[in-house]
This record gives sequence, C-alpha cells and structure tokens, in this order.
Amino acid sequence: RGGVPDVVRHGENGWLFDQLDVATWRAEIERGAANAQSLEEMGRVARVRVLEHFDVRDQTNKTWQAYQALYLAQREAVPAL
Repeated sequence: RGGVPDVVRHGENGWLFDQLDVATWRAEIERGAANAQSLEEMGRVARVRVLEHFDVRDQTNKTWQAYQALYLAQREAVPAL
C-alpha cells in the first residue's frame, strides 16, 4: 500500500491505495489538484494528527522498549553455558 496506514486516514489526511494502482493514483491527484482548499485542509489535518500522536521522543521510547523486550526474550531463550 502507498502511504503509512498508522498515520494516514484515507480521504481525511491523505490517501491510501495500492501503490501499483496507477488509475487510482491519477484520480486522487486530479481530485486534489481540482480542489486546492480541500487539499490544504487535508494537510492541516495531517499535521495535527502527527503532532498529537507521533512525538519523536515518544516514538523513540517505544522503539527502545521494543528492542529491550526482544533482547530480554532472546537472553531468556538461550541457555547459559
């Protein structure tokens, strides 16, 4: 899929569609080009969503926690020599 489904809400703050579906790409781009006001609003909504839900410190912390969990699980799975 084109786009990041965790971030993009189709039609609200962007578009989600099969990345190989050229006809849909074209249709969505043409729709956006025909309505600049709607496209600007979509950009504002996208910015708000990212600022509210994807803080870089929070994302870094979640990634660190995931790596720690994987490391600890691996340590427990490997028998001591």
